[in-house]
Amino acid sequence: MRFNRLAPLLGAALVLVALPLPTQGQDRPLALKGATIETVGEAGRIESGVIVLHKGTIEAVGPLDEITIPEAAQVIDASGRTIMPGLVEPALSARGSLSGSSGTVVIGNQVVIMSGSSSSRTPSFLRAADLFDPYRTNFDPLLRSGLTYLDLLPPDYGQTAVVRNVPDDPTAAILEREGRLMLSLSNSTPTLELLRKSLQEASRSESSERGGSGRGGSDSGDAGSQGSGASNSSRDLWRSVVEGKAPLIVDAGNAASILYLLDAVKPHEKVQIALIASGRDVMLTLDQLADRPSITLVLRPTVDTMPQNRDRINVPRIVNERGIKFAFTQGFSRAALQSGQDTPLFDIGYLIATGLPRDEALKALTSRPAELIGMGDSLGRIEEGKSASLLMFDGDPFDPYSRLRTVILEGKTVYETD
Repeated sequence: MRFNRLAPLLGAALVLVALPLPTQGQDRPLALKGATIETVGEAGRIESGVIVLHKGTIEAVGPLDEITIPEAAQVIDASGRTIMPGLVEPALSARGSLSGSSGTVVIGNQVVIMSGSSSSRTPSFLRAADLFDPYRTNFDPLLRSGLTYLDLLPPDYGQTAVVRNVPDDPTAAILEREGRLMLSLSNSTPTLELLRKSLQEASRSESSERGGSGRGGSDSGDAGSQGSGASNSSRDLWRSVVEGKAPLIVDAGNAASILYLLDAVKPHEKVQIALIASGRDVMLTLDQLADRPSITLVLRPTVDTMPQNRDRINVPRIVNERGIKFAFTQGFSRAALQSGQDTPLFDIGYLIATGLPRDEALKALTSRPAELIGMGDSLGRIEEGKSASLLMFDGDPFDPYSRLRTVILEGKTVYETD
């Protein structure tokens, strides 16, 4: 039965093997012809379409009978395939998620313990870009799972960095060193005080400058920072959060942390939150979260169990029905990624089968995390002018029999399998 289902796709597979996709920077355009295209944009799903790629960007996309393929283009018959945007990972921890190990790193003369901060002290402000070593990074499990761009989080508190998944060119891995502000929030007093005081100081600084005094706030919210450079960076980032220019990424350790977060940001109406939380903790705080429209949940694509019992629940479906925005993260467990390499979207297919709308699932994998990391203008949709970063499946990406065959990053094939 399984063989019969895949047999019609073998012809397309052989075409792709015989005509390998070109390398990045090639002057000749490439046209992927005949595939079903999940644009995750205004065009929606195109049943038989064509995508023209040139110099790392999407030059044209649309139905087969509406797009003129350039005469100089290399044409690949992708009939029977489904193409969607590359996955964007919004919450990949720098604490051993890439290398599979923990330990210490040295920044200048400072030794930083990567296994986590002590609950008895204020966490240090760290930049994820300073912790990232592309030469010691195992990209393969992420690449084979369709993750094309990653927002790398610092261990506990600091600034994220956007990384492109380019194993053949480690020097080009970091796309954006100056990312968003991130804080791991637990029941410990230092992290709770850091959140509240930093918001208050940034708000007072904003009010003071609006009043024409020209003076910034104090650094009391930077108690965990190391050196004036970190202090200035953290102060500027908190200001951006209070002004609503960029979301604050919060990794909530439990439901109590979520409630404290909501209470702390209540006086600051412009603050946007990207909240990393477990499904069980979300269910315990669902009513409070629904009252805060500026929150985007970052959830693992799993079926959870209700708190205090074993009833299975589809949390993404529930939060979607309550009008809460959400994005998916798949980078929490390298072992989990490796166990499902051929079918990286299997769990999301199960969520769709149990009630999650398909279009919301696609957005949660692509366009919504791209917006969270500040890359919404170039990533997350298959549209003219956006990055040619694509995934090609041999069928419906959410079908358990469908396999990820090709990963294209900025016009270059970075992963391909027979």
